[in-house]
Amino acid sequence: VKVAKEIGLPLEEFAPYKVGNWYSEFSQEVYADAATRKVLASYELTSYTKVLDFHRSGMGGTIWGVPWEFGRGWHAIAGVGHTKDGQLRIANSWGEHWDEDGYIEWNENKINRYLAVDGVVCYGLSDLSVPQIRPYPFSERFFG
Repeated sequence: VKVAKEIGLPLEEFAPYKVGNWYSEFSQEVYADAATRKVLASYELTSYTKVLDFHRSGMGGTIWGVPWEFGRGWHAIAGVGHTKDGQLRIANSWGEHWDEDGYIEWNENKINRYLAVDGVVCYGLSDLSVPQIRPYPFSERFFG
C-alpha cells in the first residue's frame, strides 16, 4: 500500500513479474508510468460485505496478504473485479499461467475463510481522494 501511494502502480508490460527474481531494478520509464497511477486512499476491508461494496463502488481494486494454500507461506494477490453474483475476481502474479486466463473467483465463504485467519489483510486501493461511486468500468484506469 505504501509503495502504491508513494510510487504508483506500473503496467505489467513495464515491470513484468519474473518467477524466482524477487528483486528488480526499474528504469525511469517504469517509475514514470507508475506515477500516473498512484493510490490516493486505502481502506482496510474486514468483511465480505465491505470487500464487495468496495468493488461495486468502482473506487478501485483490492490487495490481499494471504497464506498461500494454508501452509506454504504468504503471498500477495489482487482483487480486480467482481461477478454479477457477488464473487471476487482474483489475479495472481503468475499472469495468464494461473488457473483460468490468470484469474480465479472467490465466493463469500472463501472470502470469509481468509478474513478469519490471523495475519490476513485486505485493503481497498483507490485513485480517488474522496470516497465516491464511480461508473463501471473503473478498472481501465489501473489495469490498462
